[in-house]
Amino acid sequence: MQVELCRVEMAEVSVDENGVPTSEPMVRIDVPGPNSATIPWRRMLHTEFVAYDLLLGSKCDATEYTGLVPKRVADEIEVARASCHFKEILIWSEALHEVKDPIVVGYVGSRYDNRAHIIARWGAELIEMPELFKRVENIVKDKIKSALYAMRYKVELREKLVESLSTESLLARYVDLKGSVYGD
Repeated sequence: MQVELCRVEMAEVSVDENGVPTSEPMVRIDVPGPNSATIPWRRMLHTEFVAYDLLLGSKCDATEYTGLVPKRVADEIEVARASCHFKEILIWSEALHEVKDPIVVGYVGSRYDNRAHIIARWGAELIEMPELFKRVENIVKDKIKSALYAMRYKVELREKLVESLSTESLLARYVDLKGSVYGD
């Protein structure tokens, strides 16, 4: 079992080949009063959020998760919970599309405002983001192809219906001079 804890130190900054920072290691939350804080878990990039959201469809509160959680991950969840940075801490999981690596996500606000931080992930094999993106790309392509197939099938059914209608039925149900279709 592999475990990746996603807490970062202030000195850690991801940089690209040109030395330009690619993400902030910590996110500063400036709330007036005593709630101002620095979150030590990496904020999820939008593309990462979308990829995991597609691949890991099951989301539940960390306290309600029924699967096995490695001790290091459980300890990290407790540290995150004790930090009071997060309104919610969820475990995203699901063995869909051959991705069996659950992740722990902390939400600063609502889970719908995209201020998510990845706290930890674990699994037999932790898949790197480029591979996850390839899988997401293939899944999206398959979904688009399936949708196009369904549309093509509906068009073929409509064509068969049109061919089977009498002239009187066609005139009664379908065409006006502008090409609008009635009677569906």
